[in-house]
Amino acid sequence: MDRDSMVELYFRLGMSYKDILKSLALQGIVLSERHLNRILRARSLHRRRYDLDPVLYQTILDYKTEGRYLPYITKKEKNEFRRKASKFTLEGELWMS
Repeated sequence: MDRDSMVELYFRLGMSYKDILKSLALQGIVLSERHLNRILRARSLHRRRYDLDPVLYQTILDYKTEGRYLPYITKKEKNEFRRKASKFTLEGELWMS
């Protein structure tokens, strides 16, 4: 089995990047994490990505507007909500306070 096939197998088994690198090192194949990423990208493999922006935006908008109907919110308020929602990250702090 070649190196790239082993990387794909370990990836599909759900191993973390560090575990993949350690397993390959035990078999005499030494890679950097950057090179591992290149191999995975070349094989179109990536961890699952979620696009939560529309749901997140609506949730934050409902929270901030306290249920008011959207057309009755000023344009300035709408733009502020959109700007803040676009900067929100799952790892960051919740700015709704």
